[in-house]
Amino acid sequence: MGDGLVVYATRAQKCPAIFEVTDQPRWDPNYVDAGNPGEGDQWGVVTPVSLVAATTVDRAPRLDRIGVAPSSIQRKGHTRLEQWQYEEAERLIDSSGSRRRADPSSASRIPIEEGHVEGYEVATAGTVRTAIRRESRLVSDYAAFLRHRGEVVCSNEIKPGAGAPAIYSDLFNETRGQLVEAKADSDRSSIRMAIGQLADYARFIDPRPSRAVLLDARPRTDLVELLESQEIDIVWREGDGFRESAKRPGP
Repeated sequence: MGDGLVVYATRAQKCPAIFEVTDQPRWDPNYVDAGNPGEGDQWGVVTPVSLVAATTVDRAPRLDRIGVAPSSIQRKGHTRLEQWQYEEAERLIDSSGSRRRADPSSASRIPIEEGHVEGYEVATAGTVRTAIRRESRLVSDYAAFLRHRGEVVCSNEIKPGAGAPAIYSDLFNETRGQLVEAKADSDRSSIRMAIGQLADYARFIDPRPSRAVLLDARPRTDLVELLESQEIDIVWREGDGFRESAKRPGP
């Protein structure tokens, strides 16, 4: 395997899982905050990985079984393993009888009307229904606007693998190769959620798409700067049409 991460349980001094690193680590506190608010500044390094194998802690191999002294981990918090140690960790986890290997991830294109709404875990039922209706109308109006200009749009059904449920993008502009996430509001929490969702969806789409947030109104300046810092374009409703922060690709 390539570069990998063997996860260990500190108290048990065992290794219950091994992952393969799929991309370069990046400093992305906004992505961390989208899923764990307030933790981005402290734990802002994001390393994309895919699961190789995992087992329960009680069946997991001990650190010393893969040639690592527990005391060395306690002093440093992590250590660099040799290739044979990764292979031994994978073999021992596989042989524990509780192996889980990641299913192949995939992203397929589906009609926008078949998409699903994600998010709003912390909200009242009435607020959720209102936001869903507003976002659905916003996506529908923007899709009609793009189709009128001759652009081809759809949604994405993304299957992350490893038994995870499918996730769905709001809109994908096939003509531009642009992934679009809609939000009913232009406030900070909505923008940060959109950033996290776009980062999650985009990693499954090949080639890697450009990204945009679709809003009913242009956000305030500091949030525009936040999106620009993440190389995310902004599209917002203006009159009977839409305006965008990025120049539309020409012929």
